Amino acid sequence: MYKNTIVILLLIVLLSSCISIREISLDQLQPAEICFPEQIKSVAVISTIPQNNLDTIKLDKNSSLVGDQSISKEIIAKRIADANYFEHVIVYDTVVSNRFDEQNVNTLSTEAVNEMLNDFNSEMIISLDKMNLTIEKLKTSSEYPMDILRFITKPEIKFYIPKKNGPIYTIAKNDTLFFSVIDLIDHQAAFSYAYDSAIKKTVEMILPHWKSIVRYYYVGGSYEMRDADVSVKENDWDNAFHLWKVVYDSKKGKLRSYSAFNIALYNEIKDNVPEALKWLDLADENIKQDSDLGVLIKTYRNILSERDNQLSKLKLQMNRFDSNN
Repeated sequence: MYKNTIVILLLIVLLSSCISIREISLDQLQPAEICFPEQIKSVAVISTIPQNNLDTIKLDKNSSLVGDQSISKEIIAKRIADANYFEHVIVYDTVVSNRFDEQNVNTLSTEAVNEMLNDFNSEMIISLDKMNLTIEKLKTSSEYPMDILRFITKPEIKFYIPKKNGPIYTIAKNDTLFFSVIDLIDHQAAFSYAYDSAIKKTVEMILPHWKSIVRYYYVGGSYEMRDADVSVKENDWDNAFHLWKVVYDSKKGKLRSYSAFNIALYNEIKDNVPEALKWLDLADENIKQDSDLGVLIKTYRNILSERDNQLSKLKLQMNRFDSNN
């Protein structure tokens, strides 16, 4: 009985003294590439693309065509509405035509923009002007060749505000998807999926959005580090921070650096990047630069510097939700 107890205690000590690194996936709010004035609270989504019935399109050869404007317009309106960035998102059902500038046939005239904004009681028009779709039939070069279809989708979207000649922004972004010919039964569903994928990337350019990121933290080496790992898994980051701080204040050597590295992660999650960089510097003390921890600290410092720039832009974009405004 006494020997068994000793063995168990030794196992506990060995397990608690073993340092390892854990990967974790987190959702992080990312800034848009474009900043809109916070006074823009209501937007109207229109389309200038002629109606096109894609049901007759055969996918047995290469094709270049104009996408279905009704489906595309509904998708972009839903994507923008689901982001909850603007207070109101209005969809204009009718295709807008013959409202273009005489000098530029691809641009809405200032008069048309002002008139529609007044009719929609909105501050900005989001105009879907193109939804070009190229379909290419390919064959894989594997041991067992298979027919696949490459969908290249390119939406073009313009943004108009009152009393401004021409759009304030124009966005055109390609997106590529691959479909197996064997698995492709519902062609209309394939078109909708291709539109949604392309529009999703476009909307992420214009609105703040959530992105899955990967981060790392150290576990083991002490009971506190082990318990902190449990807290992280339970999403109790404040308790994890408390335990890591206990380790930092009471331990020496690498374990102290590991806990400081973890505290840097805690501060990034709290959007306090300057504090995260401070703790990363503490983790870097007396650590060889070519060690695993040294390399990870260098990489993480670059990530935090980029995140610091993102947060400045994100704060500007999220000012519209400030209760003091």
